[in-house]
Amino acid sequence: MKPTILIGLTQGIGFNDLFIENLEQNGLNTVDISYDDNHFEYKNWREKTYNFIRKVFFNDREYKSKLKFERHGQHVISKLNQIQSQVDYSLIIRADIYPKYILDIIRSKSKVMVGYQWDGLHRFPAIYKYLDLFDRFFVFDKNDIQYKGQQFLPLTNFYFKLASDTIDFEAKHDVFFVGSLIEKRMPAILNFIQKCNTLNLTTDIHLYSKENVTKPQYLSSPIHFMTEHMSYENNINRLRESKIALDFLNQTHEGLSFRTFEALHYDKKLITNNVAVSKYDFYHPNNIFIWNESNLDQLEEFISLPYVTPSQHIKAKYCFGNWIKYVLDLEGHEPITLPQ
Repeated sequence: MKPTILIGLTQGIGFNDLFIENLEQNGLNTVDISYDDNHFEYKNWREKTYNFIRKVFFNDREYKSKLKFERHGQHVISKLNQIQSQVDYSLIIRADIYPKYILDIIRSKSKVMVGYQWDGLHRFPAIYKYLDLFDRFFVFDKNDIQYKGQQFLPLTNFYFKLASDTIDFEAKHDVFFVGSLIEKRMPAILNFIQKCNTLNLTTDIHLYSKENVTKPQYLSSPIHFMTEHMSYENNINRLRESKIALDFLNQTHEGLSFRTFEALHYDKKLITNNVAVSKYDFYHPNNIFIWNESNLDQLEEFISLPYVTPSQHIKAKYCFGNWIKYVLDLEGHEPITLPQ
């Protein structure tokens, strides 16, 4: 009989559907309690002001998540009520998007409860109140391994094996990047684009913003701005249509992005400003260029270097199949560690 896993994470861009599909491909029955916490707006200024007061004066960082859940997560309660006996596992990614009372219900219905914070712990501090609920809790930043005497488990992100992997994609662009519009990193992005123009490199750069972008210096650039998130499938297709993947660190953690592992899977060169990547077992200077904004003059040489294909053993270590076995502590997994 297949074990059952209750899975909770934020919905959007088609990623969670792919997550469920891959869990089932790896021999697990799934109960999906994901919900969309991205499309949220306060009803009025009073609601927004009250949240500000709760957060600033009462250190209540759960109020907003409660509002989001009330608007978009009621189906979760229905699904939890349908569970008559304990499931074998629950895996909650970014548990801070759920109210505490929901996590308590999940705890009561799970033999083993696992958490993964694929962002820095300090970025969403509501998570600190939930940590004791979990049997196993994973972090992807080595700086979060220990917290007030608690020891967490190391983990990285991963890549999916997709049905479309068997299809050949023709390169249409040199460099691809998709992300959110974050003002403090825009000068770096514009500087990089200028360097690409100098080297006659074509770029395919997409930035998400909730509001339409109006600044002239942005509109005059080749950046594609969008008010809806790019689907995961489109994201991967555009990556495969490019020669080089571009990755800009959020600067709130040292964890490696999904883009890092997607580049590994598809044998794409990677340009990133995350210096931590140099400590991982798949790093090779021919394949990964660590950009610090002052070494762009070395970019042309990097592009000319031949790609060195990583071993299949290393690639397999970071695929979803091994990732989920490691997370659930199932037989036959390769442990995933974080370099010190």
